[in-house]
Amino acid sequence: MDKRTVIAFLLIGAILILTQSNWYKESVLGIKPQPVKKVPSFVARDSLADVPAPSESLQAQTDPIADDVSVKQMTNDNDKIDLVNAIANLNAGTEHDVIIDSDLYHGVISTRGATIKSWQLKKYFFDKEKGEMVELIKKRGYGNLGLIFPFEDDTLQTYDYNFSVDKTEVILNTEVDNVTLTFELKLSEDQLLRKTFRFYNDKYAFDLDVELIELADNFKDNKFSVVWLSGMNHSEKDIREDMRNTKAYISYGGDLDELKMKEKPNQNVAMPLIDGKIDWVALRTKYFATIIFPKTEDDLTVKLTGKTEVSALTKSEIFKTYSAWLTFKVPESKKNDFTQNFEVYLGPLDYSIVKQYHAGFDKIMGYGPVIIRPFAKLTISIFTFLHKYIPNYGFVLLIFSVLVKLIVYPLTRKSYVSMKEMQKLQPLTEELKAKYGNDPQRLNKETMKLYKEHGVNPLSGCLPNLLQMPLLWAIFLVFRNTIELRQEPFIGWITDLSAPDTIHLPVTLPLFGDGIHILPLIMGATIFIQQKMTVTDPKQKTMMYFMPFFLTFIFYRFPSGLNLYYALFNILSMIQQRMIHTSHENAEAA
Repeated sequence: MDKRTVIAFLLIGAILILTQSNWYKESVLGIKPQPVKKVPSFVARDSLADVPAPSESLQAQTDPIADDVSVKQMTNDNDKIDLVNAIANLNAGTEHDVIIDSDLYHGVISTRGATIKSWQLKKYFFDKEKGEMVELIKKRGYGNLGLIFPFEDDTLQTYDYNFSVDKTEVILNTEVDNVTLTFELKLSEDQLLRKTFRFYNDKYAFDLDVELIELADNFKDNKFSVVWLSGMNHSEKDIREDMRNTKAYISYGGDLDELKMKEKPNQNVAMPLIDGKIDWVALRTKYFATIIFPKTEDDLTVKLTGKTEVSALTKSEIFKTYSAWLTFKVPESKKNDFTQNFEVYLGPLDYSIVKQYHAGFDKIMGYGPVIIRPFAKLTISIFTFLHKYIPNYGFVLLIFSVLVKLIVYPLTRKSYVSMKEMQKLQPLTEELKAKYGNDPQRLNKETMKLYKEHGVNPLSGCLPNLLQMPLLWAIFLVFRNTIELRQEPFIGWITDLSAPDTIHLPVTLPLFGDGIHILPLIMGATIFIQQKMTVTDPKQKTMMYFMPFFLTFIFYRFPSGLNLYYALFNILSMIQQRMIHTSHENAEAA
């Protein structure tokens, strides 16, 4: 890479940084940026275009088995007359909330549809200083675990109607470790819809049984759907990063399909219907997930949809909302009394917790391709093991970086020694190029002969580094996404290892704004020093200046835990490199 190319890359990088700066947006474009950190936490959460009430746009969403979701226009034929007459009175009674309280969560289920209205996690906080727990359900959450029944001309949404319930409150603790809660919607003397929840004090998952009594003959093709409509609430103050990791998945036959949606406003996307044996459906944010696991051997139909909306308050933040439909067909042999069982997980994406529920749930944790996942799981297992004895995760990162350097030391040493041997042969290889430059085949033959005479393997320099890549890639993915680092402090200004470390400035600087991240700059400095120790070829010296700048730009907004780890790793690499160099020189002298 010549100097002109390097200068071009530097200019491109500088332009990219400049155009993203507050100074450029305000001075050139005339836009006054509104950083997320300046939005109060309660405003940021409420600013999300809340899931509409039944009378608003959500009631007009298309489900996979019917377009019209109004029940008032249902055809009044002879076969359906009893059910239609019963529906007219379904709104009787007053909606009220049923509280579910355990050591792990505080939930609210509304009698309107027997649907999840709120789900707060007691061990995780949106704002730790204020004691504000993470809320997984958007405000006015609507249609979560609701049921839809299609008719020939219309659709009955049971989450619009009031259920009776056998308890007004569920309290779980060490003495009462599980409780059953039953909701019923009676449509006639013989026709009944029953939803039974079983909650556990020590689990983030609960069981749900949906029972249909004398109802299947009333539906189109004997089908009904269980739906989750309001997506998931954002749980991080950095809304942009949280939405970047907000996704939806379907797992079937060992495969995992993701509904992709970019961070662009006013999108409406849908995944084609998937029929067959479905393992589970999942919605996730960066650190939390809703996973619906239907316990059935029968085929079903699943549909995922997504939409994006712009915050009504900030006019800049984009929110994603995913919805899921699971459609079942009641077998002819069970049409008089049919029960469908589910397990529903509402909790953290913590590998040590998630792996207890289903072998495949960890696929959504962002641990990369199949070849990388074993390394990622090993990394997080060692990481959490160390934390049992070292309470501060920052010091865990320090110890972990030392362990990794010890593990890869043999490979690093072999690569370094090989590189030094290749450097010694460089004058001889240059002579061969001058002599056989016009005959590539002869040049290659003579070069390989030279390597053989001096006992040098040209692959031994890069192969050790290549063997380290799966481990280093896994560490990158784990440290960027692991919930263990969420809101964990280290020392001084590093108060959250899952977020960029920021020192606020009394003035606003071009490119940086009113805050600067220190660890990425330290990490970039360590790369520069390491390059200076390694690079000896004058033709490569331009890269010594380009790479630290480029990587600092890439890592600047990454979590402080990740930058801390790589800064420590680079420092240890320099120490290790000096030790190998000294020992190699001593061996040669001897």
